[in-house]
Amino acid sequence: MRQHEVFILTPIEKLLGEAALATACLESGMSTYPIFDYVIQSLFLKMMGFQEQKLKCITWELATDDYEYRYEKFGHGYIGECSTLKDKNAVFNGLIKQINKKKVDYSKIDDNERKRIVADSIDVLDDFLENSRLKGWAGRQYVEYKKLVKVWSETCFYSTHNDLLGHCENCRLKSSAPDGSLCKYGTMSDLYTVIYQHRNRCAHNTTSYLQNLPVLDFIDRDIYSFENYFLHFAVLIIIDKIFITLFKRYLELYT
Repeated sequence: MRQHEVFILTPIEKLLGEAALATACLESGMSTYPIFDYVIQSLFLKMMGFQEQKLKCITWELATDDYEYRYEKFGHGYIGECSTLKDKNAVFNGLIKQINKKKVDYSKIDDNERKRIVADSIDVLDDFLENSRLKGWAGRQYVEYKKLVKVWSETCFYSTHNDLLGHCENCRLKSSAPDGSLCKYGTMSDLYTVIYQHRNRCAHNTTSYLQNLPVLDFIDRDIYSFENYFLHFAVLIIIDKIFITLFKRYLELYT
């Protein structure tokens, strides 16, 4: 077994279960609501860090098997923190390239499998909310999240351009998307930009010198709808499942 295999194949939703257990002793009423922001922000940062470390481990595994890839990434390349969409796509494309070296087009995830990944990820969050204390704290945010992802499909992830997120400008569903759905407010890339910016705010505590509430002109922008933890969790879980699926195929070919 490879050094990082167990960690890479461990689903990120494991952290949701840990959060549910950690909050099980709390009541979900008004008396404990102030702790909600601490819990959910901590969970968000753990999930971001978990995924960043996983992608670095995938990069190291690829570099262990392919010296040319090692030189490309470690000799004069740039790995980054694997937190930006650009960094994630770089690891994603590296994994695809190494798989296809051994078996052409074996990296392709068909529509049915992508549908399953999206549906399973949404189910994971449904179960998490149902079985955790967050249900009483984040009801409204969860309802808004469900509206935003109502039209999500397999085309929203792993596009034909070998990008993790779909190219919304060419999406056939965008024009007919219902009000309140993500398609009405921006693109998947816009959403990940919000996730990354929120990651930086939390990690570096850049809001410590600001007032508690965002300014009104920001709240009025459509993209403010993307400031939703459940939406962020869903994207991270789907990305994680894509990487796990591809890494399993990689192991089949390189073990």
